[in-house]
Amino acid sequence: MSNPPGHLHFAFILFPLAQPLDLLGPLDVLNSLKPGYHGKDPSPKITITSTIVASTLDAVNLNGGLKILPDMTFEEAQKRNWEGVMVPGGLGVRPRYETNVPAMEFLRVLVPKCTYVLTVSTLFSPGIIY
Repeated sequence: MSNPPGHLHFAFILFPLAQPLDLLGPLDVLNSLKPGYHGKDPSPKITITSTIVASTLDAVNLNGGLKILPDMTFEEAQKRNWEGVMVPGGLGVRPRYETNVPAMEFLRVLVPKCTYVLTVSTLFSPGIIY
């Protein structure tokens, strides 16, 4: 099932000890593009849906103790069409990605299909993005 024209669907990858600002900053920016967010034109040319995706639907502890509930699992998300993916980062995050098999497998499948790949403070493991 494809998304309607002018609609972008972004998957925000969530994993334990991600840096909160690296996840929530881009999420806030994309959410600010929603119709009527700024009290202006309620019908922009592009709309964006942001969905938080993780290994399970259990609360995920971010760096500093903030807990976030994902919207769907990686398994569920593989059945969707995504125009974009956003991968948060943070201090020492690369080893956590490289040992997070569900997240890495999801990204290996998703990244080649996406038009937009956003990262914050993250270098992907070889084989996903160079």
